[in-house]
Amino acid sequence: MLNEALDVARTISDEPDRANALTALALHIAEEERSDVLDEALGIVRTISYGWQRANALKALARS
Repeated sequence: MLNEALDVARTISDEPDRANALTALALHIAEEERSDVLDEALGIVRTISYGWQRANALKALARS
């Protein structure tokens, strides 16, 4: 079920929402996969153009 949720999260077109969804899901997946998902989320965060949205997504990443 989590793999399906990750697939759905990856289809979210809004970058901040996609990064936040991946970050939230990463907390619930196996540790060996977690770093890949968090790296993916960080890559998305780097593409966010609005500073406050980027900052909020980075805060979420920092908590995970």
